[in-house]
Amino acid sequence: MGSETMSYWVEIMDDLVPAGSSPLQWDGPMEALHKQISFMLLMSSILLALVIGNFSQISYLILIFLFVVLTMQITVWSAFKRKSKDALVPAMFNLLLTVVLFSLISIYFLALGVSIGDLFYILIGIVTLFTTMNAWRRLGVLRDPVYQAWYNGNKIDLTSMSLNSETVVSCVHCESILAIEISKFTMNLECPTCNKSLVLDETKLQLMEEE
Repeated sequence: MGSETMSYWVEIMDDLVPAGSSPLQWDGPMEALHKQISFMLLMSSILLALVIGNFSQISYLILIFLFVVLTMQITVWSAFKRKSKDALVPAMFNLLLTVVLFSLISIYFLALGVSIGDLFYILIGIVTLFTTMNAWRRLGVLRDPVYQAWYNGNKIDLTSMSLNSETVVSCVHCESILAIEISKFTMNLECPTCNKSLVLDETKLQLMEEE
């Protein structure tokens, strides 16, 4: 495979990893995913704290429960950010709890907003629903064996792998970690997880213009 052809495929592969990462660098996409999940844990805690304000006059027991949840989330976020080996499972539980809580909160605010015609409550419901979907996607990344191996300090030397055969990438849509055979890669290839194109339409147009 010539250098021009290789450059062509590497340019396509840039779509499959988080922005700023290179498919030739193992820590690039993994570190970017880790930062995204860490940010998700923090922002979900902050958003939950903001939503709590709407329940502040309902019950002290609810406030105590939510305070305990927030304390747990912040503690897990801090340990996960430092890549503590004991924080991986709690982080998974944290995201699962986030999915459950925000699903209920989203349903509550959407139903309330529709029933009284309040756009503010509907907006809160949409934001929490979006957070729920993102937390579910990040939970899938945490369960991925490749990510878990990286998180636990195991290294895979991609430079020792022939680029003509295989490389490790992350889907731009669902962030699934994939092993791609370069020789079999086409611009119409779909992610086996989300069934969406692995190459963005913008990139396809750009490559067609350059040809």
